[in-house]
Amino acid sequence: MKIKLRKISAILLLGTMLLYTIPVSAFTKEETVYSNTKSDGTKYNSIVSTHLKNTEEEEILKDLTDLLNIENTNGDETFKLENNNTLIWDANKKDIYYKGQSDKELPIELEISYKLDGEDIGTDEIAGKSGEVEITINFINNEQVQKWVNDKYETFYTPFIVATGTYINNENNKNIEIINGKLIDDGSKTFAIGLTFPGMQDSLNISKDKFEVPEKITIKMETENFEMNNIINYVTPFSFEDLDMDIFKNLNSIYSQVDKLNNASKQIEDGAKTLSDGTAQYYEKSMEFNNAIGQFSAGVSSANSSYSELNAGIKAIDTGTKQLQSGSKQLSDGTTALNNGVNTMKNKVNASAGKVPELVNGANQLYNGLNLLYNGIIDASNKDNSEVTNTLTALVTEEKTQSGTLLAYNQSLANAKSQLEKINTQDMDEETVKAIQTAIGTIDAQVNANNSISTKLNNNADNYVSLVKGIGESSKTQLSGLAENVGKLKDGAKQISDGTNVVQSSMKELTGGLDTLSNSTQIISNGANNLYNGTVQLSDGASKAQAGSVKMQAGLQTLDSSAKAILNADNQLTQGAKTILDGAEQLSGGIQEFNKSGVSKICDYINSDVRNITDRIAILKDLAQEYDTFTQTDVDNECSVKFITIVDAIKVEKSDESGQEKIDEKPSN
Repeated sequence: MKIKLRKISAILLLGTMLLYTIPVSAFTKEETVYSNTKSDGTKYNSIVSTHLKNTEEEEILKDLTDLLNIENTNGDETFKLENNNTLIWDANKKDIYYKGQSDKELPIELEISYKLDGEDIGTDEIAGKSGEVEITINFINNEQVQKWVNDKYETFYTPFIVATGTYINNENNKNIEIINGKLIDDGSKTFAIGLTFPGMQDSLNISKDKFEVPEKITIKMETENFEMNNIINYVTPFSFEDLDMDIFKNLNSIYSQVDKLNNASKQIEDGAKTLSDGTAQYYEKSMEFNNAIGQFSAGVSSANSSYSELNAGIKAIDTGTKQLQSGSKQLSDGTTALNNGVNTMKNKVNASAGKVPELVNGANQLYNGLNLLYNGIIDASNKDNSEVTNTLTALVTEEKTQSGTLLAYNQSLANAKSQLEKINTQDMDEETVKAIQTAIGTIDAQVNANNSISTKLNNNADNYVSLVKGIGESSKTQLSGLAENVGKLKDGAKQISDGTNVVQSSMKELTGGLDTLSNSTQIISNGANNLYNGTVQLSDGASKAQAGSVKMQAGLQTLDSSAKAILNADNQLTQGAKTILDGAEQLSGGIQEFNKSGVSKICDYINSDVRNITDRIAILKDLAQEYDTFTQTDVDNECSVKFITIVDAIKVEKSDESGQEKIDEKPSN
């Protein structure tokens, strides 16, 4: 047993000695890469400051690096270089700080451009200029790899976040603006701070139309005597440690629900479309019904309005029939009186016609007397004047008597004409009307003829009177002239005699017309009596029609009011249908738009973009974790790296010949 214990103790002691002499590589390594660039972004110097955290207080630390001109920056610990890239540090349980130079390409490069008043200008020309200055800092990610995603290889960029800062004097600059950053003004100067993610847009494969990931910073200002201070850029891999990746794991359960959501949304969309079509058809039928109701209401309103006129007409008919009844009674009485008057006139005309032969005889006698007078005057020169005077006086009396008879006859004819003219011929037949007109014409002709004869008789009588007066004073010479005048009277008496013959002939026609007229007036009288009896019945019917029309009008007014109320209600119903239609269309359109722009896009986005972004973020997280050193490191070591880039200032008067601000190569603890 003792031998075994000694052996075990020896082995442990040997192991301890070996462990003490073997370099330990398990430590934490922090790198800070300092780079100077010209004012246009061109790099001209890079120094890497490295901190090895000896948390286990090891005596020996082994580190890998590709730096040049390595030197300890915080202590007197020494190292040995093996295989051109392995550093063996005598740490003595301390942390190691060292630095070295590197000519490697930086993962993030800068391109800085300047514009003055909208025109490009070089950095060697812009100092001291005045105007509108625009500075654009574009960051280029050089760390790209090919990764398998979406069944193919695509380019990914190691995710870096770049924080940029500078300050601008307010004394000679104003109206300062920044794009993809923020400004802080303390009164004398303005701090410009920007944030960019170079290459992230392409790595996530997100269209700039949806979302633009900033990759450049733009600073604008109005300046006088332009100068630019150093621009400091802090670059480090973007850490996804704070991002809960379990969220993306939970998306797997969401993906299975997306199709259900999409199908349900389509069913809702189809239902909304069916509702919209149904309400459209309902609205169309409502419009048809509304139009029919409108036409019905308009028809009832028109009927009501028109029936008012019809009712007024029926009322007027009722009043008119009463007046017609009264008028027809008067007509009946008048036609009876007319018939009696025509018969009376017929009797008088017949009586007058009986005297016409006497008139004809008188006219013939007058002619014969004048003829005898003429002959007597011729012989008068040998006879006593008193005989001639007596004869002429007798002739005057005869002439006046006949003229009076004719005038009295004319008065009878005038009365007969007046009775004929009063007859209403509107309802008589054409033959009767023509007979009345013929009788009136015959009376007018007879009256004119009688007037003419009466005038001549009066003229003869006047001439006889003149002769009587002249006989006493006349001589045989005057009797000779008288004979000449009597000759003329004789000729006139001949015409009178002929005229009386015409009167006698006309009287025969007149009595014949009066016979016809008497028959017609009898027919008219009978018709007027029948008309009166009809108007009595018509008036009674019109009174009943008027009473019914009043009730009809009241019913139409009630129907009109009801139709208008129905139309008003239907208008509201139709408007409601229109509102429902508009709402259904808006609902359908909204659901379609929601399904198209919302659910479909969400489903597409989840099934494509979100799933795609989820896969890409997982890749980017791995890339960020993998990029832990700018130089080299052992796989067993934890390592982190950050970059600080200082852009040269632009000054009107440079502080030294180079005009470059030197880097404080000694890092702070």
